[in-house]
Order: sequence, then C-alpha cells, then structure tokens
Amino acid sequence: MSNTTLKNKIDQLGNLMIEIYQEKHQSDCDY
Repeated sequence: MSNTTLKNKIDQLGNLMIEIYQEKHQSDCDY
C-alpha cells in the first residue's frame, strides 16, 4: 500500500466522522 492511498483513506474516514458528528449535533439541537 502506498502512502498516498493510505492518506486518502484517512482523509475519507475523517470526512465521514465529521459528517456523522454534524448530523448528531444537529439532531441534538432539534429536540
């Protein structure tokens, strides 16, 4: 596995975590 591939996977995982966190935060604010 090349470093660029690993970095891309880490970036994708980070973006996914941010999306999940934002969705949870928004749902918490709704109630």
